[in-house]
Amino acid sequence: MTTALDDVMERASQKLADMDYLASEALCLQALRIAREAGDWNGYARVLLPLQECRRQRRMIAADTAVQLGTNACWNDPAAGCVAVTHPLDAESARQIAADATEHGKHVEVLWCDNAADAATWTVKTFAGPAIACDVAAPSSELVSRKLTVGQDDHAPAAAHWFIAASEGLGDAALAAVDAEPGGLGRVEQLEAMVAAVSDHELLHQALGEAARAAAESAAS
Repeated sequence: MTTALDDVMERASQKLADMDYLASEALCLQALRIAREAGDWNGYARVLLPLQECRRQRRMIAADTAVQLGTNACWNDPAAGCVAVTHPLDAESARQIAADATEHGKHVEVLWCDNAADAATWTVKTFAGPAIACDVAAPSSELVSRKLTVGQDDHAPAAAHWFIAASEGLGDAALAAVDAEPGGLGRVEQLEAMVAAVSDHELLHQALGEAARAAAESAAS
């Protein structure tokens, strides 16, 4: 008999094959909840591979479409793109942009930078979940507070590179903050919270998978 987890993942795999990455991601998240509630940590770990791929593709689509680093006034909301939110907007603004993108099925990546757009150092922070931060050198001035469209603006690739590097730095900081011992559910829970806060960081997904498999081994012993 097909289990609920198998059924959801069959649909997620089909959506992934159809390149409907946002629908597949939503189904993967549903599958994670099912596996978690059942205490099926090996099943949980298996779900993370397609989830990671969906999120990789989402970020690639966003970065290959448009980038805006800094929000002196507002976010010029495209159907897809990356935005680094700065003052005068705030963390709640960043959270709302991300929530709106999910609700409306947009390939949008969001960073919250707790600084003015003209600051020499930008402080990238999580806007949900555990409070994690890292400082990065500001993007060059010609990249700031403009919507740069890939294929139309020569500065767009540099802006996309800055955004991805800043996102990776935040994910690295989140991974370094995990201190629960391997093998226990505490480590799974810590990493799960970090993945929710920095959802495009591949090493966090991989570490969560390792923690889930270790939890499965511990439960079986």
